[in-house]
Amino acid sequence: MQCIAASRQQENVIELCKKFEMDRFEVTDCVEKFVSNVYHKDNECVADYDFLSTNLTIQRDSFVSGKSCVLEIVNSTCSEKAIFYINTQYIRFMNTMTIPSLGDKCGSIYDRVMAMRCELELKSVDENISSVALAGLFSDQYKNQTMRTCTSLRKCLKDSCYFATNTSEEDRQICDLAAGTNSTNRNFIGCYFHIALDITNDPLDLGSMSYMKTVMKEECGEGAVEDFEDEWERRVY
Repeated sequence: MQCIAASRQQENVIELCKKFEMDRFEVTDCVEKFVSNVYHKDNECVADYDFLSTNLTIQRDSFVSGKSCVLEIVNSTCSEKAIFYINTQYIRFMNTMTIPSLGDKCGSIYDRVMAMRCELELKSVDENISSVALAGLFSDQYKNQTMRTCTSLRKCLKDSCYFATNTSEEDRQICDLAAGTNSTNRNFIGCYFHIALDITNDPLDLGSMSYMKTVMKEECGEGAVEDFEDEWERRVY
C-alpha cells in the first residue's frame, strides 16, 4: 500500500511540474491556438496529418512526421516564449500532447486537448443547427446532414475523459432532438438550440419548460415563445 501511495504521489508531482513548465513558457495558451488552428485547418499542411486523432498511434505518428507543420503553426500563432520552448524541447512537447493521464485521472495537457476538440465540435454543431433552423430548412436532407455532423461530436464526448464525467445524458441527446424535430416555429427552433447547445448553461435548467420559456423570450423575443407549450412537446421526447 505504501508503494502504491508513493507511486501516485510521484505521478501527481510529475503532472504539477509539467503544468508549471507549460504555464511558465506560455505553452498552455499556445496549445489552445494550435488546436483551433488544426481544427479549422488554417494552415495547408494540416491536411496531411491527424494531430487530434483519438488513436494514440496515429496522433503520435502525426507529431513525429509532421514536426515541420507543427512548428509552422506554432511559429505563426504563439508567443516568443512558447516558440522558444517548443522549438528547443519538441520531444517533450510532443509527449505532453500525445500521452493521456495515467489511470483514471483526467488532468494532463493531452486530456485538455481532447476536451478542446470537443468544445470546437460542439460550437460547430451549434452554429450549424442554429443557422439552418433559423432558415427553416428542416428537410430530410437537413436531418441527415445534422446526424452526420453530430456523429463526430458524439464520439468526441464519449472518448474524452473530461466530457465523459462532466456532461449529462441530456447534452448527448441534443443532436437526436435536432434531427427528429417536427416543429413549425422557426424562431422557436433556432432559439431553443442556440440556448441548449451553450455549454455554459446548466443541463438541469434546460429540462425546465418554465425556465426555457423565460430565457427564450428574453433572448429571442415574443416570436420564439409563440404556442410555446405545443412546441415544447414537439421538442422534448
